[in-house]
Amino acid sequence: MSKIILFLVGLVSLVLIGLSSSAFAYSPLCSKYEGGVCTTGPCANTPGSAICKEDAQQYGSNKNPINNVLQTVSNIMALLTGLVAVGMIIGSGLVMTTSGGNPERVKKARAILQASIIGLIVVALAWSFVTFVVQNLIQ
Repeated sequence: MSKIILFLVGLVSLVLIGLSSSAFAYSPLCSKYEGGVCTTGPCANTPGSAICKEDAQQYGSNKNPINNVLQTVSNIMALLTGLVAVGMIIGSGLVMTTSGGNPERVKKARAILQASIIGLIVVALAWSFVTFVVQNLIQ
């Protein structure tokens, strides 16, 4: 059972950290957008190509700036919360390791571990909700 919990915590942590790194994403095809049009980079020469249009839609400055702020804040909060949860999981492991068989300390460590896992799940769901709202509902 503990191996499954550890696996799930690791998986959720990696997903949160990987997703939060997209807060600082940049376009590999265009280094500068002006008015939603690429002015420097490979897409400056072929702005009408399908890949450049998709790139402009994802990274171009024609996006609503409120969307960018909300998504960035959501990503950063998910990252920070994920890091705190991982720290709490490590802390619960230390408490359990140093419990010396004391049932109260083992119980406390399990409670910390359970709360950390639940917190990671809540953060992942909240991040998914904010991302869905920002990308699909707010124009």
